[in-house]
Amino acid sequence: MRHLRRVEPIVVTRNGIAQMPAGLNCAVIAPPGHKWRKHWFTATRSASLFLAALQGRRPQLIHAHFGPDAVMALPAARRLNVPLVVTYHGYDAMFSDRQMLSDLVPTQWHYVLGRRQLMREAACILVVSDFLRRQLIARGFDEHRVRVHHIGVDTDLFKPPGDGGADRLAQGRYVLNVARHVDVKGISVLLRAWRKVADRHPDAQLLQVGSGPLTESLLQLCNELGLGQSVRFLGAQAHSRVIDLMQHASAVVLCSLTPPSGQQEALGIVLNEASACGVPVIGSRNGGIPEAIVDGETGFVVPENDCEALTARLCELWQAPVKARAMGLKGREFVLKHFNIRVQSTHLEDIYLQLIQAGSHDRAMRVASKS
Repeated sequence: MRHLRRVEPIVVTRNGIAQMPAGLNCAVIAPPGHKWRKHWFTATRSASLFLAALQGRRPQLIHAHFGPDAVMALPAARRLNVPLVVTYHGYDAMFSDRQMLSDLVPTQWHYVLGRRQLMREAACILVVSDFLRRQLIARGFDEHRVRVHHIGVDTDLFKPPGDGGADRLAQGRYVLNVARHVDVKGISVLLRAWRKVADRHPDAQLLQVGSGPLTESLLQLCNELGLGQSVRFLGAQAHSRVIDLMQHASAVVLCSLTPPSGQQEALGIVLNEASACGVPVIGSRNGGIPEAIVDGETGFVVPENDCEALTARLCELWQAPVKARAMGLKGREFVLKHFNIRVQSTHLEDIYLQLIQAGSHDRAMRVASKS
């Protein structure tokens, strides 16, 4: 939203946001002391509470992120008579109705009940990868109404380093993995592959950034594999530290796999960020990950849950730093062309303005027909 230039965004939330970025307006449905509003809105999708939070401001378009939030916003869009745009980011396009209902989350119940209505009434349906587009079409969405729009990466923030900083955190070079400690991220696969890498290259180091419910089991696996000297778990890190680590890595790897829930990666934005930093990437053939890599040019795509293939590619990049550097530079070019947040934000504004103009024309036609 900070990169929008032709429209003024208003952020509508049920709860306040502690660190709202400067320059963005925020409308809170349930301000402090009014928790009942949150519960009532969650239960009823009340357009009145949505509009009350806006305090007289009249948006010309509503953009909801994630399918369930779009269903929650439908009554307000209908009351305002404005276009509703929805962006699907991942689980909302993959989870079955049974999974949605079993989570005991009221907004997901609303989504299951209101998805058909959303399919009919949403003015524009966006997805962050072609993989998610296929997922929605398989669930009955009109293929002509679902379009891919990449969120984008700030290529001024994620860029090749201007100095040597974070590489001093490890002896020699290192490979970086940034991922939550959950089964879909496949960190256990990476650790098993790294055991083979460490046998061939004792000086190689793997840095892992992240935390989550599987932290203890991953640390235990690391000890069982005897990787104490070549793998470092850094835990959750500040955004600036992650960028620094990424800029100085020999490679960034994301080897996600499909867990029993069926969830897959929507895209793997961390790979885009690494490529923007001029770093080669390795990703598994899972969900939308292959869309973030030009296989053999900006990095490598390996089969899901394949330790041998992952080991081979890790060793290949480790043994050929000149080739790795060339891949990283091509990755930077790839992101600048396809995932630059400034370009993507301009495209998003084009969508907004086209829908607003079309909506104004439709309303004028309806008024003319009544007269």
